[in-house]
Amino acid sequence: AREGEDPEPLPPWEITEAQYMMTRINAINAATALAPEGMFVTDPHGNHSVNPMFVVHRPDQASAYATPQGNLASAVPGKWGVHHDSFKRLTTIRNFEFPGFFAYYSAVSNTVGNLYFGDGRRNEDLAFAV
Repeated sequence: AREGEDPEPLPPWEITEAQYMMTRINAINAATALAPEGMFVTDPHGNHSVNPMFVVHRPDQASAYATPQGNLASAVPGKWGVHHDSFKRLTTIRNFEFPGFFAYYSAVSNTVGNLYFGDGRRNEDLAFAV
């Protein structure tokens, strides 16, 4: 293109539904994946493993859990919901930015998991839901 002219548009780019879904899943996982603070340790080679000395002292508190972005207690108010059942020793955590995301921590088995049932859309009205 000459100076002052618009550059040629790029050719159309086709993506498959599987590629689109993988992109959405990765984006949601990056925004929501969590674990109890300190549950995993990283060795000098970058490998992650379960911390053998790990214990959650306050499983009912958001501050006991973290995402790659940081501790849940420092997140936008209303983004996370934490519910702890002291009888079952089970904590469930919901993310209201991506409705359909759930995580759990079991003090009985010392396990954690993340699960998403949703349409892939972010709740853009989170600030108004608080």
